[in-house]
Amino acid sequence: MDGEAAPSDGGSGKDSKDWVAIVGYGSLLSETSARITCPSLRNFQPVSVAGYRRVYNLVSISNIKRGFHDWKTKQVAAVVAQPVPQPKKSASNQDVDSSGDGSPPPMLASYFEIPRSELAGYYLREARYSFEEATVQRWDHGGGEPGSSKSHVDSKSSASPAGPTATKTTLLPLQPKAIICTEYKGGDQEAYFKEVYHGDKAKYNADIGKYYEGPLWRQDILPVDRYLQLCLKGAFEIAGEKGVENFVATSYLADETTTLKDYLEKTKGTAAFDPRAVDVNEAAKAAAAIINDQSKK
Repeated sequence: MDGEAAPSDGGSGKDSKDWVAIVGYGSLLSETSARITCPSLRNFQPVSVAGYRRVYNLVSISNIKRGFHDWKTKQVAAVVAQPVPQPKKSASNQDVDSSGDGSPPPMLASYFEIPRSELAGYYLREARYSFEEATVQRWDHGGGEPGSSKSHVDSKSSASPAGPTATKTTLLPLQPKAIICTEYKGGDQEAYFKEVYHGDKAKYNADIGKYYEGPLWRQDILPVDRYLQLCLKGAFEIAGEKGVENFVATSYLADETTTLKDYLEKTKGTAAFDPRAVDVNEAAKAAAAIINDQSKK
């Protein structure tokens, strides 16, 4: 990470040095999940982040520990953020899968700010990632109100097809840059072992090797089902149906070709697009157990 992004303090200038802006694009789309690691977070809201896409190619040691994985179906993957590749040209020399101006569509993400005292917990949660700064913009894609995220809606709201009828609260201005965790150096296993574990095989085996032997980044694995449902639920909570549509369109399987939308349509049908059916509290409790396990090391 080149530097820590200091969030806006609403113009007062009094506490900007004490807070750090974060971008979440997987389980951190859920405020419930984010608050497990960062209980004092503020200014939680949807944003657009250009230049990145989600790819489910990281073997999730945390989910393996909790028994949420399935090696028979290869559902063992968590998500990473990758730089978006240059658009491919069609036979007519037109950009394929672009937003209409020659660039891929920005992906939905959550934006929130945390005290510097909670930054270590965030880094621990994202221990198998690199960190850099991303440019963020307001989410302005419409598509119904967001779900029950307490930072910007009334938690007593009732659900509707486009998301609950929410009561918006005033949000602080966005800082243009925020920390995002990304795929570790393009999935370089050797670099990860040398730079993060400093070649310490005993420590690596204690943290990872006793649960899984093999490369952490693979092209033949699928998302952990419970983890994926938490991500979809978070997308719905923060940005309604348009948020879910963006999530599945800007996310890819480990092959880096198949969109999550295509995967869900082929394997689970339309039911996969209704994250309201997911018990986010149950999923968040499972995530809390994982994080608590990590913090005891």
